[in-house]
Amino acid sequence: YKGAGVLVGIIDTGFDFTHPHFADVAGRCRILSVWDQNAPTTSLSTYGYGSVYDTPAAIAAAGHDNTLMTHGTHVAGIAAGSAATPYQGMAPESKLVLVSTNRTEQGIVDGVDYLVKYAQQAGRPIAINISLGSMLGFKDGTGLMARMIDHLLKDRQGCLMAVAVGNEGHRNSTLTGSKVKSIWKMPASGADQLFVEARPSETCTVRLLLKDKKTNQVYFDHTFATGKVWTEKYERFGTMDKERASLVATCGSNSITGAFALTFHVGYTLQPDEEWTVELRSSQGTAMAYSNNGNFSAEGHEGYTDGSARSTIAMTATGREPIAVGATVSKNRYMSIAGVETIKPWTLRERYPLSALGPCSDGRIKPDIVAPGAAVVSSYNSFAAPKTVKATDVVYSRQIGGKPYYWYVESGTSMAAPAVTGIMALWLQAHPTLTAAKVRTLLSKTARREMLVGQLSDNRYGMGQIDALAGMQELLGTTGVASSPSTSTIGYVYKRDTSILFTQGLHHTFVYGVDGQLLLQTDQCHVHMGGLPTGLYFVRLKGTNGEQTVKLQR
Repeated sequence: YKGAGVLVGIIDTGFDFTHPHFADVAGRCRILSVWDQNAPTTSLSTYGYGSVYDTPAAIAAAGHDNTLMTHGTHVAGIAAGSAATPYQGMAPESKLVLVSTNRTEQGIVDGVDYLVKYAQQAGRPIAINISLGSMLGFKDGTGLMARMIDHLLKDRQGCLMAVAVGNEGHRNSTLTGSKVKSIWKMPASGADQLFVEARPSETCTVRLLLKDKKTNQVYFDHTFATGKVWTEKYERFGTMDKERASLVATCGSNSITGAFALTFHVGYTLQPDEEWTVELRSSQGTAMAYSNNGNFSAEGHEGYTDGSARSTIAMTATGREPIAVGATVSKNRYMSIAGVETIKPWTLRERYPLSALGPCSDGRIKPDIVAPGAAVVSSYNSFAAPKTVKATDVVYSRQIGGKPYYWYVESGTSMAAPAVTGIMALWLQAHPTLTAAKVRTLLSKTARREMLVGQLSDNRYGMGQIDALAGMQELLGTTGVASSPSTSTIGYVYKRDTSILFTQGLHHTFVYGVDGQLLLQTDQCHVHMGGLPTGLYFVRLKGTNGEQTVKLQR
């Protein structure tokens, strides 16, 4: 199983359409369509922005997307890279459909909609990958983006998605409790955002205090409360940075649950003796404050508490349909092309230290599953600026048509998610009507749990590390004609003397043994069964208007 007949959809930025990782053995590009949301409108998408390239000539002429980064090329290579190198992707015979996103919530959701509709029109199953996200927002799955993606994917057969949980698992960026105080440590830029999520029916207040820690002189002190929707703005506070000082606070309400949330956007450069204090009070003790770029620390103050890495999962990975993916360490050393060895202080088979932690704010365990995400080698965008990648991270190269192409190392849950996406593409090849619910059942039965305490799911590893082979064996063992009911009559002719099956109006034909094992599949209008032993076979015919299973004797 190499992904034949399956689409892999990647929503990301920084794609190189010419990279040999995306060509078949004959050198033909395996990318079927690209929607570049960032490109000037030349071939307008149906969404009213960006450009669509949906022919080999148009894709070749474009060459790359309009961002000139490399993240998307690396991610796509992990899921579906096909070049004959030591670093082949998970589903090398799949076809690719790419969305170079503008990174807005609307753009990402539109990208999912585009991929789902493309797969429907092509009559093929699809595995979709999103290796980007946001820390800020409701983390109970009711955030607008998570909810809209759930709506697009709900109850769909043959349409699966993996989402990276994010790389914030090393930061003590969460504060929770009924009455807690902490120092809000912002990055050196002096800009940060704070999102405070209350549970439904919970009230909370946040006091923000800016003062000199030596003299106790106060420069800003205000308490903000939930209860109604409002927006407030404050400027020209503090000392040396008054001209830049800005604090915008809002209180919003969740349209699904009615829960309130406070959001703060702060821009202010602290002087050496200044610090921000955050005091959180909540009626139920379950409100959570998330710092987007900073962290919370007691800093030695009596009665203050440190933040934690709890619930550092990205808001975008808290939905109920996508598979949320964390990262483990399968490699902690590698050699560059120049012969320089890099050794990382990571422990093999354990969680990648930055991999974000659950749970969701409503208590659901996240991630769902983990996969290798540390020091992963994949393709590099040949159009990106060389400075985007360190020379010591470039480990492989190949000349194609006189042009050098490279493979390099990246780490994070962005690399783990496409491994799962590619594996799900293989499972879709075996079972094109696979659902997200069935995938979760497969994962619960077959994931490796050596790293789990007591063999139970947790908020570090989810159900454990994905096992592609064990999942496939479980899937094949339970796949049979019972899961493929006849929904229409489809024209076919079987010539037993030549062992050739001819079909009409089909998208896919699948040949199974009597034990339910998938033996052959094709999207052509004829199937050669002469290579199979004499015996009885079940043939599943999947057409535009339905599918039918028939018995044939070879």
